[in-house]
Amino acid sequence: MKKFIFVAIAILLSGCISHWFLDSTTRLQVENQTDSFTIIGVWVASKDGQYLDPWIVDTLQTGEKSGVVERDWVGDFTLEIRYLKTADESGKVFKDHKEFDLDGGSLFMVIKSKGDTLKYSFK
Repeated sequence: MKKFIFVAIAILLSGCISHWFLDSTTRLQVENQTDSFTIIGVWVASKDGQYLDPWIVDTLQTGEKSGVVERDWVGDFTLEIRYLKTADESGKVFKDHKEFDLDGGSLFMVIKSKGDTLKYSFK
């Protein structure tokens, strides 16, 4: 019985119980499925928009995928997607802000375009 109690206490002290059942990090990979836009990154913005933290910093041409990047973000966040409306990596940088609820685990974000706007989906 003492051995069982010792093991139970050791398990409880090894981390928050929620970490045994929920992911506390989010892994993100992005695919550019736009017609001719260049995605130049994904940042996480603070609620007031004054602070940005880079998440995906790969430049993605149409059809390309970013690397997978894991960050300690679970909850409601504003993502800032930066992009160019050209395929040749020239021109004005546009920024699209979108609210996302990140539940942890692995996310595969697909970015498509409809006219001059971006559309997001997860697979």
